Amino acid sequence: MRSLFLALGLVASLAAPAGAQDSRSVTFPPYLPANLPQWAQPRAAPPSQIPGTLRLPAGTGRVAAVIILHGSGGVDGRGEAYARALQQAGIASLEVDMFRPRGIGAGQGVANRPRSADVLPDVYGAARFLAADPRVDPGRLGVMGMSYGGGLSILVATDGVRRAYGTGGPDFRAALPIYPACWAYDAGGPAAALVNQAFPRMRMLILAGADDDYDADGGASCRKIAAAGNAQAQARAQVQVFPGATHGWDTQRPANYRDPAAARGAGGMVRFQRNAAVAQDGTQRVVAFFQAALTAR
Repeated sequence: MRSLFLALGLVASLAAPAGAQDSRSVTFPPYLPANLPQWAQPRAAPPSQIPGTLRLPAGTGRVAAVIILHGSGGVDGRGEAYARALQQAGIASLEVDMFRPRGIGAGQGVANRPRSADVLPDVYGAARFLAADPRVDPGRLGVMGMSYGGGLSILVATDGVRRAYGTGGPDFRAALPIYPACWAYDAGGPAAALVNQAFPRMRMLILAGADDDYDADGGASCRKIAAAGNAQAQARAQVQVFPGATHGWDTQRPANYRDPAAARGAGGMVRFQRNAAVAQDGTQRVVAFFQAALTAR
């Protein structure tokens, strides 16, 4: 498993009037607990501040909130599309930029992406930031991510990561990985030991493409990890595999590329192509999932 991976931030814009939709740039400190197990320790100290975009829906009551984690392309518009759909549905979001504070520019993520353990402090720092916001209900937090961020969402749904990051702070109620590389969490993958009888420990929906070149198995790896837990855990897991969908079906910047993590770690080309019908269907599923998982008290 070695290869695995409260202060409010600075607000860059003035607060919106009470009851109005609000979108603003923020920064927040990462959260790095003491005594992390060896496999969960970052290779280097995380940046002192992590940037993100906070979006709050209209209204004045406390709302559910979702942390959005980008893929290897960095913040590129995919997360914003989901954030706006959630905002319209009355759910807040915080899209986290894990690459920029580490000096990883656009197009550099595939070659330079950090290990998951390096950026988990960003995820848990984001949870503490949201929990401190008076508009957010700290008991109704979710996490979602695309590709690289989808893998992080899987990790958040494991007992091992929760134990590593402690049980005293805010926790998540739901996770939604979008086209993650499920093979990494399948039997024999580098993070497989975390996917055990208790996985997932929360409600989880995996959205996968049947033609995704990372798993290259028609969605079988994603279905396998969703069925890895006991009966109680399996009841919390759902998988939707979209026929004909490649990796990155929601992108506005289609481009094929080579990645050593493709083909279950053997390496190869990845088709990164938009599928408008799947993108629309997937967005609707994202909103419906979090409405069901987070808005019910």
